[in-house]
Amino acid sequence: MTDEQRGAQKQANADEAADALESLLLMLRFDRGLPTEDIINGFHAQVVTMMVMLMGGIDAEKIMIEAGAKVRPMPSIARMRGDTIGRTIGRA
Repeated sequence: MTDEQRGAQKQANADEAADALESLLLMLRFDRGLPTEDIINGFHAQVVTMMVMLMGGIDAEKIMIEAGAKVRPMPSIARMRGDTIGRTIGRA
């Protein structure tokens, strides 16, 4: 397997995991009635904990800071529409 193929497989795996997480979020939101913000907060806490456990705090912090810099300028759908109370579901 070439580096390009490995990269493509890693991306496909990440996409599959993201799709599964989105499906779980939608189930928790619409079938169980949990608020979207609470679900996302729980997901975030779990992902951060797992990152720290797998790679250590220093590397996890570096990845999160880099990700934060990428998403910081992105507006929410609610902000783009002018909503003041809207929430959105999706991926950064």
